[in-house]
Amino acid sequence: MVDKPKLDQMLSNLKEYVDSFTVLGEQAVLDPPFAERLGEMARFRNRLVHLYWDIENRRVFSYLQDSLGDLEGFGQAVAGHPW
Repeated sequence: MVDKPKLDQMLSNLKEYVDSFTVLGEQAVLDPPFAERLGEMARFRNRLVHLYWDIENRRVFSYLQDSLGDLEGFGQAVAGHPW
């Protein structure tokens, strides 16, 4: 079982929100490979927002085709976790 106060402390001390997925993977809230995929999506989101002129269309297409289900999976994993 996750030590919720410890997890809250770890999440509140992050420098970048993308690191929250690493912490959730390390604390077994998320499966670590799944947490890594979500972190990659978060990094891509940052690039999309801040460097939108330098985005590869094939990556956008790939995320839209292959990774949108990960967002639903994230919600299910967090909602179904025994806090």
